[in-house]
Amino acid sequence: MTNASPPLVGRPRIGWAVQAGLIAILPTQLFVVPFGLVSGVVASEIGLDLAQTMFLSIALFAGASQFATMELLRDNAPAVIVIATGLAINLRFIMYAAALSPWVREAPYSGRVAVGYLNVDNVFAAAMVWYRAQPQGTPVERVAFHLSAAVLTWVMWQICTLVGFYFGAAAPDYLALEFSAPIAFLALAAPVLVDRPSWLAAAVATATALALHELPFNLNVVAGGGLGIMAGYYADRALEQTQDEGAAQ
Repeated sequence: MTNASPPLVGRPRIGWAVQAGLIAILPTQLFVVPFGLVSGVVASEIGLDLAQTMFLSIALFAGASQFATMELLRDNAPAVIVIATGLAINLRFIMYAAALSPWVREAPYSGRVAVGYLNVDNVFAAAMVWYRAQPQGTPVERVAFHLSAAVLTWVMWQICTLVGFYFGAAAPDYLALEFSAPIAFLALAAPVLVDRPSWLAAAVATATALALHELPFNLNVVAGGGLGIMAGYYADRALEQTQDEGAAQ
């Protein structure tokens, strides 16, 4: 459904791109919902008020770093550790930005800023699939696709965080919300693992975080994120060099 044909002449292409974005991202909301609910529940349980919860959700808009940050706040970790952990977990967005740049660099500045803020794992994966399937699309149409998918995800995330804050703790045990969050994160992140460098980055990050799990304040996550990004970066460079050498022969 994400590979819908371009519109006929005279049909608004922005509307076509927006519709394609909504269709592409809609199935992933099944995983966004439980993840957002747990985010609200955790915020409530660690003593954040509503304003603090929503500020954190809006400012970060990244589930994994939100969970890690809230856990550190609960443990009264130093501010520098809280910030460093959030940054380390979100380092992957630098790689996402580099991958998106060739497709949207000629779009208006405001659109590119919005894409940068609203870009999350499931939106990035859906966008890259659509960009490659619709190479004739313009930068503005690509931004329209990206933002329609991202805004739907953003709105759903904020609503679920709010609902989780007020009502999540009262959810029956059989819903097992605490287990749905990691499952949801894996489901949202899986589409991003599309080549060897990305798989290597994930493997190095996971192995490092597990090996250093006894470090305090989630520093194993910081180390895993940093080493994973480095591994993926150098693997990607090596792959490009190999491809260039093959093409030159």
